[in-house]
Amino acid sequence: MDHFFAVVLFPNSELLRVLGNLKLSLPFSGNLLDMSCRYIPSLIRNAPRLKTRGIEILRDPRTNKGSSYTLHERQLLGIHGLLPPNPQNQDVEEQRVISNLYQLDDNLSRYMMLMSLQDLNEKLFYRTIRTHLEYCLPLIYTPTVGLACLNFGFVFRRPRGIYITIQDRGHIFTLLKNWPADTIKTVVMTDGERILGFGDMGANGMAIPLSKAVLYTALGGLQPYHCLPVMLDVGTNNEKLLEDEFYVGLRRKRATGEEYISFMDEVVESLSAHYGPNVCLHFADFKNSNAFQLLERYRSNYITFNDDIQGSAVVIVSGLMTASRVTQKKISQNSYLFYGGGGASIGIARLLVQAIMEEGFSEDEAKSRIFIMDSKGLIVTSRELSSAKSEFARSDYPQIDSLLEAIRLIRPSVLIGASGQSGAFTRDILRELSTIHKTPIIFVLSNQSNLGECTSQMAYKATEWRCIFVSGSSSEPVRTPDDRLLKPSQGNNCYVFPSLVNALSLAVIRPLTYKLLLTTAKVNYIITCCFFLSNLVFFVKKKSNKLLCILNLL
Repeated sequence: MDHFFAVVLFPNSELLRVLGNLKLSLPFSGNLLDMSCRYIPSLIRNAPRLKTRGIEILRDPRTNKGSSYTLHERQLLGIHGLLPPNPQNQDVEEQRVISNLYQLDDNLSRYMMLMSLQDLNEKLFYRTIRTHLEYCLPLIYTPTVGLACLNFGFVFRRPRGIYITIQDRGHIFTLLKNWPADTIKTVVMTDGERILGFGDMGANGMAIPLSKAVLYTALGGLQPYHCLPVMLDVGTNNEKLLEDEFYVGLRRKRATGEEYISFMDEVVESLSAHYGPNVCLHFADFKNSNAFQLLERYRSNYITFNDDIQGSAVVIVSGLMTASRVTQKKISQNSYLFYGGGGASIGIARLLVQAIMEEGFSEDEAKSRIFIMDSKGLIVTSRELSSAKSEFARSDYPQIDSLLEAIRLIRPSVLIGASGQSGAFTRDILRELSTIHKTPIIFVLSNQSNLGECTSQMAYKATEWRCIFVSGSSSEPVRTPDDRLLKPSQGNNCYVFPSLVNALSLAVIRPLTYKLLLTTAKVNYIITCCFFLSNLVFFVKKKSNKLLCILNLL
């Protein structure tokens, strides 16, 4: 198990030829073009068959094609007269959707319209997203999904996915039988305790698995009925939600300790027993301590993945590799300062250690280039720390509380913000960074633009337009005084997890090691370099609807 294979699963012969004929030193073997068709049958097997005629076909989002049925199809299926008489092709229907989206006033309304379309016509829903990915991705995923979580109870219309509560202990396996699809390849689940930058959202966090499930199909090629969104409702400590008359979840305090772990054990065992040992368990937006504990607890016996820890690590390390093309520095020649000590920072730091070690350094030498600050300051050995944070505790530096002071002392070439603290990167901090390095690298990873440590405009202006800027949410281009247009890149785990998780299930990879994650980052970096433009760290979104279907298979 020493090689990774890249398998491209989308009908784009031109791009397949480009990738298949690459004369690069790739971290995998095999011909991409030949391998691209190897797993396609598994994606179309067990496709739903029409079992009904008449009006029920139009009521089922999996079979409904809207007004695009031909006269012959209408007569054959018993729906003649149930639709307007003029058949319209899907191009027209797609344009109607986009035109209506542009007419709406805010992104939450656009999100609701797209989700309503999903409930009505899945084919048109996914076609619209893939064709207009640059416009639709921020509407169905971050940052708009954060608004959907905040307003989930108020805008709730039609249930999707499964809700498993702490009160269902003892019969979770039986509960799973209520789900109509038997062939599930990926389960994406959350307990709603750490939703984006909003904290404990309880059952309102179900919007996260629902959005990620959409990306599995739109970007990863997984059939919609092969992905199961799951809300694990163990209560909430959010008093505002408990008092909200529209709140859809259990009105109780959040379960913790042994009660929580025993519940999770039953959930995982039931999912594996019902859907088979090769089902992939995707954990999303769990509290940091629970996220690390659950990943470690189940990683050896089940196919597991956490996009906050592992997915973000792959995307950001891949972005750092690409940024090195601009700065002309190796990964090992940079020093890294993380502002925020959560799961994303720890996951990225762990993968960075692997990347630096591959350049010939020891683990201790690699860790010496990495510094992490949390809400209490620089992580040092004199502090009481969790096991995850203690991996990067420094004994050679004093306790530093000020970020500006830390930058002056550490002199990092890469500053990564993962704190969700708006405005933490002040003008003085950014200017200090630019005086130390000609081309500083600044990553602001919050998925909510209003929670980012700084904006792209602030970063570019304070560094005299010299920095490489990456944000977790989409940012508008910035025009310089000399009329250059700087396009901020977006570093989001959606660039990786739809394809990577599909690969884990197909290749039955357990456990997912950091060595394999690093290889995935390298593959993502190589694909990005094929379409490298200006100072973009990640490939442009116009091509991402093709590139994001890359599966990294062991």
